[in-house]
Amino acid sequence: MEARCRELGVNVALSEVWGKGGQGGEALAREVLRLLDEGKKDFRFIYADDDSLRAKIEKIAVKIYGADGVDFTGPAAKELDRLESLGFGAYPVCMAKTQYSLSDDPALL
Repeated sequence: MEARCRELGVNVALSEVWGKGGQGGEALAREVLRLLDEGKKDFRFIYADDDSLRAKIEKIAVKIYGADGVDFTGPAAKELDRLESLGFGAYPVCMAKTQYSLSDDPALL
């Protein structure tokens, strides 16, 4: 797959952090740094550091995954409030999508 991506002119870097920890992310980190060193002016972050956790999550969901919004209900809303009150609001948010993560309806794959 990596060779095919390169044939198409697509940057690719294998990330195996799930299995190898930090060492498994070195190739991806090096590729990100290489791209940043190129100085392309179209790079921008999805959210600002001082955005709330809810705003960060919403921006990731909408801008990356194409969601029309995010509903924060029940325990999730309470946990976000708790994390904000403990001072974690300025921390980065990392999200990963699975085939089930955009809806609570398992028929919508």
